[in-house]
Amino acid sequence: MSWKNILLISLLFTCSLVHAETKKDFEVFKKWMEVQHVFKDRDINTAQNYLNDAFVEDFQGAYEEKFVLLNRLVPFLKDVTGGYISPAGYQIKVPLPKSMKESFASIYSMLDNNIPGFIDYLKETDFSRPDIDREERALHYDFTIEKYKAFTRLLFAVPDQLEQDEYLFAVANRLFEYSFSDQTFGHYQELLLNQEYYPITRFLHATCWYRLVGDGWKHWHQNCLDAIKKRSEQGHEIVYFAGGTDIYQLLKHGIYNITVIDPFLPSQERFYTENWQWLLRGNGNAPGIEDKITCIFDGVVITLERSSFTQGETFLVKLSTGQVAELKKSITRWTVRHDKTKEILGTITFDRRNVTQDDFVEGQNKVLLMSYDEMIYASIPDMLDGWGIDPSKISPELQIIVKQLRKPVDKKIMSNIRIASLINLSDVRFINFASDPN
Repeated sequence: MSWKNILLISLLFTCSLVHAETKKDFEVFKKWMEVQHVFKDRDINTAQNYLNDAFVEDFQGAYEEKFVLLNRLVPFLKDVTGGYISPAGYQIKVPLPKSMKESFASIYSMLDNNIPGFIDYLKETDFSRPDIDREERALHYDFTIEKYKAFTRLLFAVPDQLEQDEYLFAVANRLFEYSFSDQTFGHYQELLLNQEYYPITRFLHATCWYRLVGDGWKHWHQNCLDAIKKRSEQGHEIVYFAGGTDIYQLLKHGIYNITVIDPFLPSQERFYTENWQWLLRGNGNAPGIEDKITCIFDGVVITLERSSFTQGETFLVKLSTGQVAELKKSITRWTVRHDKTKEILGTITFDRRNVTQDDFVEGQNKVLLMSYDEMIYASIPDMLDGWGIDPSKISPELQIIVKQLRKPVDKKIMSNIRIASLINLSDVRFINFASDPN
């Protein structure tokens, strides 16, 4: 082969590497478009609207479906249903018993605005018993999680599952606030420090974990998006710690100035879109400059164009498998334009590196955003696989907006999470609050 042919092949190969690609939003963000929901903050009291004769059928169906799990809670359910569920069996008929309707209405009211009262109610009934504690300690934590999932679905036995999920998302938010807000942290600590109440503690942990992490990791809270949108319109840059490729809802809500700080771990692909590596860098060895993504929101076309890619030094990161990987730092920028007017709307930056203590400083022109799971890892100590962040060094004024939560978290909440995680490790020994139950 002549040198001219070799040069021609080389040029053709080089051109193929730098050829820009254009992808549509569903090619890049398909996962988020299919599985992600935005839940609003439900008034839990409105669940009383379902306490009618139709509720009897939904409740009975939910009970029968998970009877083996829920059978453990029969003594408590006897109290809740006014005796219509008992050790002798169950018999719930139309019309919905008045005593049961009043009991559920009271529970909804407490879950909406009086979690300490709800916890005290659980203490006073047969929810937490020595035999329950022994069983939960002896069995795998999956059993306990499934039991309390079934229990909360039974409490909100509404026909539409998405509506039920939204109610339970709201419940988990209130349970989180109860557990870690300064005003009620002492009440929650009593559960952690008294074995008599361990089943209640496990109920809290299992419900928050499943609703905000196990299933809720992919969903957004409407309050969160509203808060970010407001700050974005004021000119703030959104700094999303460990946000992966989860920017679809931000773009959909008109938020265009975003920096994602995340190592994009190879072991975490199920939490990212299928094309997460392409978002960082183009195909082959090319940086993918001028690659484009077209998104359509309410008939308006928004275009993301890769404007730069730089690669830096090597860094080490611990994977979810426990292994340590050697990765390359990189910064990828996408310019966001209105497709028709060509107006530049903002810049999306993917900064591939670990999050550090220095990142937890809110400047005048940026606002911090995290997913619930990552917020927990930023709060807990290194021995629990935390990120090495010390909440005591964070400014008391710092507010972190959390993807799944209706209210921001602050230094006090993160410090309380850290304390609770250590008590849980030494005493309760149930699942922690983040993605790896242990």
